[in-house]
Amino acid sequence: MANQLTRYATVATVGTVGEGHFFGGIALGARTTGAGVLVGVVDRVQVLQFVLPFRASFNRVVTRLLTAGGAGKLYGVALYDVDKNLIVESGALDANAVATNNTTITLTQLEPGIYWFAHTSDSATTKCTAFDLVQLPSLLTGIDSPRMGLAANAASTPGTFPATLGAINGAVVVNPVVSLFGLE
Repeated sequence: MANQLTRYATVATVGTVGEGHFFGGIALGARTTGAGVLVGVVDRVQVLQFVLPFRASFNRVVTRLLTAGGAGKLYGVALYDVDKNLIVESGALDANAVATNNTTITLTQLEPGIYWFAHTSDSATTKCTAFDLVQLPSLLTGIDSPRMGLAANAASTPGTFPATLGAINGAVVVNPVVSLFGLE
């Protein structure tokens, strides 16, 4: 991948079962909002660019639903590479009941580099625990291109993601769903 560090002989690695993890969108942490935020604009993909400073292997993602979206409603989270190509997604997660979703995903290894975290939902009421980035939009949208916002293309089916992200509308504030990626 074009965004990967290749000049170093060794790279810090998080790749042991039960040890280490990272939060999608926020590799080094941020304040969380206990009240949760809407998972997203209905059937649209909200994104946040982040830098992963270490190699990471994972096959699980954990999210926490705080307010149910209703019967048959779905949400999901995903990771894209710097070129906006889908790497891995959670699949459609049930948004009908308040719960912590510990979901098995495809075993994936990411090298240090730049990535996009994404989330989507087909319900206007679904809320998850989320990072509170209310102070960051002006910083992340005031640079050469948006680093957070709404992808131009919609989710193909509820809770799932397009193969590539469209242009990013940086006028939309994204409070990313707290998504813990780890190896089990």
